[in-house]
Amino acid sequence: MSASTAWRSETLASSRAARNSCKPATVRALFVLLSGNAEVRRGDGVVLARLVSGDIFGEMSFIRNERASADVVAMTDVSVLTLTEAVINELFEERPGLAAGLYRSLAAELAHRLGTASAR
Repeated sequence: MSASTAWRSETLASSRAARNSCKPATVRALFVLLSGNAEVRRGDGVVLARLVSGDIFGEMSFIRNERASADVVAMTDVSVLTLTEAVINELFEERPGLAAGLYRSLAAELAHRLGTASAR
């Protein structure tokens, strides 16, 4: 199976009664919010970030190979692309230069978030 056929996209419905929530590190993967809005929340409910279409999440636990420290909660109907570690590794084998670009992009995103948090 090629990596392009192994990507998984899910559409999750949100309701006022129960919001969809996921703990990204239940599987080692990166997630891309394709559509909709979501919040990143600590276990005590404090909102750490708001996500919009195009945002990635799960990168900290992916890089550190640790369990996620926060939940991602859908605030609207969302569509999420899941890139599992197996898919990412297959992409790296098919396109060796992709690894450096991906990790550089993740480092830039984390640096931006750290800068934003430090400015608060």
